[in-house]
Amino acid sequence: MKKVTKATVKKLIKTNGSIEVSLIPCKANLNSIWISPIKVTISSLEELERTVNEYSYYNCNNEVGNYPHYYI
Repeated sequence: MKKVTKATVKKLIKTNGSIEVSLIPCKANLNSIWISPIKVTISSLEELERTVNEYSYYNCNNEVGNYPHYYI
């Protein structure tokens, strides 16, 4: 998996129409047995914002990180 920024994800959505992205909290380890990334297919910028907000609300906190990292 390759780590990318949110701007890159937005750019790929605009050019490809949809993209499969993995989300994980910023302080979490990719190889952790406790927290694993979730894969979501995003097809619009509005869906990206909604998905990231929902993921951040339920899965991010001070212990594991307050925002998600994006992987493709």
